[in-house]
Amino acid sequence: MMNAVLTAENSCNPKPGSRAAEAGAVRQVFVLKNHQGLHCRPAALIINTLKGLVCTVIVENDGISANARSIFELLNLAAGYQTKLTFTVTGPDANKALAAIQRIFESNFADAYDDNHPLSHKQMRAF
Repeated sequence: MMNAVLTAENSCNPKPGSRAAEAGAVRQVFVLKNHQGLHCRPAALIINTLKGLVCTVIVENDGISANARSIFELLNLAAGYQTKLTFTVTGPDANKALAAIQRIFESNFADAYDDNHPLSHKQMRAF
């Protein structure tokens, strides 16, 4: 399996005026290897993984940005297979959040499809 992580940066230089333009941000680019793309289950897994973490997470795809805590915004990215998604994270738990997101991509969102996993679609509650 090809690694889903493209690049990691300790700081970011997003486009001026973009939602991700914040000082002290960490940014990482991931390649979406899920053949179904970023649909409801993977998006819900991202959202539930971020619960309890104190940070802001912005996801960008081809000039469109989304709050990673909003399923509607994530789905609006229309991210399909092989899409490069840039995650920009700010806040006290930024590194922890980025590490958790990296694990999700490296596992190809496996937990979203495991019915016994606490973050699976069968176990998740409304967000």
